[in-house]
Amino acid sequence: PPPPPPPPPPPRSGQMKKIESLLLSQLQQKQHENDIDVDINTDTNTNTDTSTNSNSRYRYRFNQRQQQQQLSQQPRPQWINGRRVLLVPSRNPINQNDVDMAEGDLSIHDDDDDDDNNNNDNDKRQKLLPQPLPPIVILGGMAQSISSWEHHLPTFARERDVLVYEYVGSGLGYRDVEFHEYYYNNRDSMNNNYDNSNVVDSDSYYISEQEYYQNVTLTQQAQEFKTIVQKIFPKCTTFDIIGFSLGARIALKTIASYPTLIRKAHLTGVGLKRSPYAKIIICSWKDILQSGVDMTTTATTTTTTTATTTATKTATKTARTIDTKSDESNSVVNSKLQLSASSLSSLKAFAWSIIIATYSPDFLALSGADKVASWVNHITASNNPIGLLKLLEQTHGDALQKGDGRDIIVSSLPSSSSNNDEMDKIVQQIRTNHLELSKNEPTAKDKVTKVQLHVGKMDQISTIDEAHKLYSLIGDSDDNGEEAGIVVYEQCSHAIMNEDGRQWRRNALDFLNGI
Repeated sequence: PPPPPPPPPPPRSGQMKKIESLLLSQLQQKQHENDIDVDINTDTNTNTDTSTNSNSRYRYRFNQRQQQQQLSQQPRPQWINGRRVLLVPSRNPINQNDVDMAEGDLSIHDDDDDDDNNNNDNDKRQKLLPQPLPPIVILGGMAQSISSWEHHLPTFARERDVLVYEYVGSGLGYRDVEFHEYYYNNRDSMNNNYDNSNVVDSDSYYISEQEYYQNVTLTQQAQEFKTIVQKIFPKCTTFDIIGFSLGARIALKTIASYPTLIRKAHLTGVGLKRSPYAKIIICSWKDILQSGVDMTTTATTTTTTTATTTATKTATKTARTIDTKSDESNSVVNSKLQLSASSLSSLKAFAWSIIIATYSPDFLALSGADKVASWVNHITASNNPIGLLKLLEQTHGDALQKGDGRDIIVSSLPSSSSNNDEMDKIVQQIRTNHLELSKNEPTAKDKVTKVQLHVGKMDQISTIDEAHKLYSLIGDSDDNGEEAGIVVYEQCSHAIMNEDGRQWRRNALDFLNGI
């Protein structure tokens, strides 16, 4: 009889299985890093049969249906304490903190419990259950809104609760029709936040635009930061913060004012002082924005303040009917709150200027004119020139005053904004807090805020030298050298998180999630 046929070869050798395992792990890692859904087929059979041919090679593709479901489930911005906020809960259930997004009492929550039995139970629970990491709060820079950070949020929310909000002066603010709906619905609580010296209605339900932006100083921003985060996370005692540019300065002021509130601070684009070049740029921004505001004021007001008050009253009083959600009422309010042509023109010129000043030339050249123009349009549509102008006047006093012949003349300007040495005082307060904590508590080191600075080598607004000066004053002296507290990006300018976003996010997570 003929010899039996040889046995068929095994479908996969041991080496092939190792390759399969390696490729599968790489694809799963890619899915984890990029937050995309990947379909993976791992059958290497080379038969021509149509039932197995689709599985004959490795392939991955975006799952559009699941992506659309994820987009529909994404959280939407809300209004808390008169500010537009976006909360993205952690995808890790262990790190999800208790949240209170309901309006009502806008005061700071105190969770002091005098019951010894309850305290003992809480201590036992803390020992038995893993405690969530504190939320991450993001504070952007000048002319940034919530949408400026949306592409960073999925990465940060993988393990942490993430909150980003538009502090007063950023975003549309007073020009956002949703603010007037929110203010009317929460007028009893909101009226406590304003002195109502410029009310435009006998019911005292509304505020003028001047009053809305009356105080945007770093001190006010730090107070609002504490109120907002403790309102949303009533059981959290510490927070981690990511601050960029002006947002980093607000973070430093918060650390100085509330020494034990911030656990870790990841700060980008900030130094002890602004460079001479930066002062020139800031002066140009003020002139650009001021020109549009001045032209609007001249064209729309009379010699008395009656016309301004009437116009504001008309715009805000229409908010009474917003709760009907009718298209007619919304269109009326929108028309009242729209910017004039001169204001839009100056805001667009400001947007071009701030982009050119904060990005490296190579990055802008690679992005192309069309893409940069889309950024300009986004800034124009997402900001209020009056709010930006007030931020420049009240938080950039060191650039706009002191020997350059450009003293600001604003009758309602808070006295703290005229202090040219505000950063020096902030740094000194942080150092004083560190010393007091060390004297009062033996374990104070765990309560001292850990700071890490990120700076672009090509940054001419906050230079590397100024970053080193700042870290030498507020950094942890027990770190492994100053290099551990300062990260330099060789090819970047001021806006590092957009020029080298992947590496910047990786560094942020390594610092914030590390022990």
